[in-house]
Amino acid sequence: MSTQEGPTSTWALFLIAAMGVTGSVAVRLALHVGSRPLVVGWLATAAGLVATTSWWGSRAAELETAHQRSLVEGMAPTYARELERLGHAEVALDTPPDDPRYRALIEAEIRWLAANPVVADIYTQRQRPDGTVVFVVDAETDYDRDGAYQGEREQRTPVGEEYPEEDVDDGLRAALAGEPSFPDEVVVDRWGAWVTAHVPLHDASGAVEAVVGIDFPAEEWAASIERARDSRTAVGLLLFLLAGGVFVAVGQIPRERARRARDVAQLEEAVRTARAATSARTDILHTVSHEIRNPLNGVIGMSELLLETHLDPDQRHCAETVHRSGQLLLQTLDGVLDFAKIEADAMDFEAVPTDVRDLAGVVVSLFSEAARRKRLELYAHVDVDVPDRLRLDPTRVRQVLVNLVANAVKFTSAGEIELKVSASRRGLEVRVRDTGIGIPAPHLERLFTPFHQVDGAATTRRFGGTGLGLFISRGLTEGMGGTLTVESRVGVGTTFTVSLPAETAPSEPDRRHQHLDRTVLILDAHAGAAEALAALVCSTGARAVAATDIRVAERLVVAHSPSLVFAETTLLDRHASSLTFRKRLVVSVTSSPLTGRTGPVLRKPATITDVRRVLADAFTESPTRRERTAVPVTLLVIEANPVNQSVVPALFRAFGCGVDLATSVSEARAAIERAPVDLVFVGTGLPLEAMAKIVATARRVALREQLPVVSVGPIEGVDEVVGWPLRADSVELLLKRWIPGVFRGDA
Repeated sequence: MSTQEGPTSTWALFLIAAMGVTGSVAVRLALHVGSRPLVVGWLATAAGLVATTSWWGSRAAELETAHQRSLVEGMAPTYARELERLGHAEVALDTPPDDPRYRALIEAEIRWLAANPVVADIYTQRQRPDGTVVFVVDAETDYDRDGAYQGEREQRTPVGEEYPEEDVDDGLRAALAGEPSFPDEVVVDRWGAWVTAHVPLHDASGAVEAVVGIDFPAEEWAASIERARDSRTAVGLLLFLLAGGVFVAVGQIPRERARRARDVAQLEEAVRTARAATSARTDILHTVSHEIRNPLNGVIGMSELLLETHLDPDQRHCAETVHRSGQLLLQTLDGVLDFAKIEADAMDFEAVPTDVRDLAGVVVSLFSEAARRKRLELYAHVDVDVPDRLRLDPTRVRQVLVNLVANAVKFTSAGEIELKVSASRRGLEVRVRDTGIGIPAPHLERLFTPFHQVDGAATTRRFGGTGLGLFISRGLTEGMGGTLTVESRVGVGTTFTVSLPAETAPSEPDRRHQHLDRTVLILDAHAGAAEALAALVCSTGARAVAATDIRVAERLVVAHSPSLVFAETTLLDRHASSLTFRKRLVVSVTSSPLTGRTGPVLRKPATITDVRRVLADAFTESPTRRERTAVPVTLLVIEANPVNQSVVPALFRAFGCGVDLATSVSEARAAIERAPVDLVFVGTGLPLEAMAKIVATARRVALREQLPVVSVGPIEGVDEVVGWPLRADSVELLLKRWIPGVFRGDA
């Protein structure tokens, strides 16, 4: 068998293809170029490439053959030494199959075959005194690599089975004589066609006692050599074709230059025409805009003056709606102008510190009346971890979100609309999610093209609009360095996601520490709206717990003793008899007019400005709301946390108590020795062991074993552990419990 027969047809096909391509390129050059020197140069280059490729392919085959031989020359002696070490010489031809040494040799062969997929079989042979060759150790061989030994061909060869004389080749005879034999030609036996390596095995005296044979599939051996040759041939053919293309391209350069000159002239003329049309359209838009702004200025200006007068809640709500509608109309007008600016690439952007929560609240409040009329739940949910202020272009961001929320309200007939603001690695991510009609998949790609609407005229007749909003929104978002994407399912709803780069800007000091001692209960049948309001409350420093059911709310009141309750009016009216809420300050939360209702009111969708106002009104301390101490009371507050150092003493001072503050262990000991105190309050931030010693020291110095000591966490020796964060109600109870007669009304 010859390993040279396979590639011969490949070389013949290559030469035929090369001659065909050479002739084709020569004819093409002659017809399209008309340059005789160029044609002659191509023919010379082609001949050189064919000759070089021929030599390169032959050289690749030689190198691959040498590489495979080197692998075998390194592998076969290694197996031979390992077999000698395992005691192959001690295995006789009558050794039983269960002999431990014989089993070790079998397992070694199986292990080597599993680790070397390129090897087909490993076995040992020995020559009898009469000259016949027999097998000694030949393990089961999984030739097809299917995980099972099937058929006679893959079964183990018994010890002593004779190897046919006609299959004994020169390599095997040389190895029996002591000379290793490495692959040179293909050997065919009843197991298949192989390229076989033979290495002698020696006994303890150094005499050759057997031979180890390693079979490699002849087909794979030849195929690897053929692949090496063909890969180089393919590279040569590629270079051949590339050179032909270069010659054709060089010949066509003059004609290509002339064609491009004509194309450039035509494009320049088209650009001049388009710029003239864009300029004319922009001038018309500016003129129309100026005429519309005059009456619009009166609407917005007079509504602002009206809002500065004394109005009842319903009148103020109507005036605010007029003002917001005027602003929305102005933004629509600005959107049309922005469309022209985007097309003219004349849009400018800025980055200024912006209150993100206020911005989100303003956007949803613009559509509160429209959502109320359609009975939609509309709210803005700003995650607590979103910074209070970010560097953004507030006008452009508001414009984008107004467009998205307007579409959501327009195309949603039932359910909810959520504007969700989250922090992201880039800066800010805003999702506008609705439960509307959804958008069919074929329309998603064209959704951001100008004047495009789903179902075209039918959508315009039913919902109105120009089809510019999403085009402008994407243009503005990309102009700010962000992205605008959409996901939608027909009949389920649509979600638009705006991702913007934004840096954190400095915020007002103590913005998030205004109400650290307060707990607020939120009662709303809509879970999303309740969570959104809770996030706004938490951004002021207060703690918020939410419930969607009156029974759950009553349990939360008992567990957390909230200072304030935000209750949605429908639930509040339905359970007006609940004693739990009669004892609490309740803020009515509603999206409807509240004619005749007394008490604080929070309009839906809630804004951060409204939440801060309601909390400030509810938590403003005054002598009429809290009873002050009737006798002088002095407390020692031990607190290491900087924020709590301001909050905790302020809570006690609100009741008229004198407070001595210690921020470390040494300050606490000095304060205890300096003056007597009526109560010790142990806060956070110091080691428990040190606090326990301070408690004992305080009682010893005060000569009072009953000196009340109250702590936030469990400390040895304290009288009471209070809940955290500390609330004004908790302070009042502590004073009444541990200092008798502290208030005038005490018995």
